[in-house]
Amino acid sequence: MHITKREGLTNLSSISLFPFQFSNSYADFIKHHFGNEVCYFEKNEIIVPFEITGNRYFQQIKLLSAPHRANKVITSEESISFFNDLQQELKNTGKYIRIVQPHPMAFTSEKPVESKFCEFGTYITTLQNKTDDEILNSFDVKYKKAIQHCSKNGGRIIIDNNALNEFYSVYLNTCKRANIYYDSLTYFKNLIAYLPDNTITAIIKDEEGLTIGAAFFIFDNHRTYCTHAGSIGGSKLYGAMKHLHFEVMKWMRDKNVKEYDLTGVRINSNNETLEGIFKFKKGFGGDLKQGYLWKSDLIKWKCQLYDLLVLLKSKGKKHQDIIDQEQ
Repeated sequence: MHITKREGLTNLSSISLFPFQFSNSYADFIKHHFGNEVCYFEKNEIIVPFEITGNRYFQQIKLLSAPHRANKVITSEESISFFNDLQQELKNTGKYIRIVQPHPMAFTSEKPVESKFCEFGTYITTLQNKTDDEILNSFDVKYKKAIQHCSKNGGRIIIDNNALNEFYSVYLNTCKRANIYYDSLTYFKNLIAYLPDNTITAIIKDEEGLTIGAAFFIFDNHRTYCTHAGSIGGSKLYGAMKHLHFEVMKWMRDKNVKEYDLTGVRINSNNETLEGIFKFKKGFGGDLKQGYLWKSDLIKWKCQLYDLLVLLKSKGKKHQDIIDQEQ
């Protein structure tokens, strides 16, 4: 087992079969946009990519994907052992103070013994070998009626990265309205530039030509991830986002993408808004895949010092990730 850059991987020849998070293009995007290096941990043909964040005194690790192996399922026991070994190997280097919470699309089915975690999951719809009707009939009955209403009453879907600016306007307004973090337009432009064959934008317009819903997707042959979305109120055309997801599912199926991932739901959350998101995603009829978001302090005294410095810099405003919010 070892930590290495991409060219040092023992199973480099098979990594082209892995999801986009393992690609050179995605590593190049992270380097260009965030200025961070991507490295890999490899053990018994199992590989996980991670991003190195922070300065040289307080370097932290962010997993970019769940671990993968080329041609064999990773068992629960292997996953736990893998994460425990990853932690130990990172500790042994003395370089890294913490493994931080990953992006929701990189949640894992298992977690290491020493970690802070929350339950997390995602709804996944199988697209392969399904007809339009088979996809639609897997939805909640109310969703199916809403999609049919939207389609009959002027809902028009555009699936094209040329619609990025219209997507961003809806997405930005949605985030500001909800008072939540939002990525910059440059972030999306850079993703498209580095992953032109793995990104797509979708918007829906109502009968008056107003963009009322939008979403952004990253995909590969394995899976589509809906990573960002937004909508506006006030339109008479209901079911817009349901219609958008249905059309993108069909588009992805025709691109030979196997699965459609709505990218994250909190499990058993007490937050009413988040519970509403859970129910919305459940209505698309996918299978709930459950697991964890987790993080781990590797050098505890350095983590305490780092957290104190961040707290002082933010004038006492403490940052909370999803794991903190669910405690």
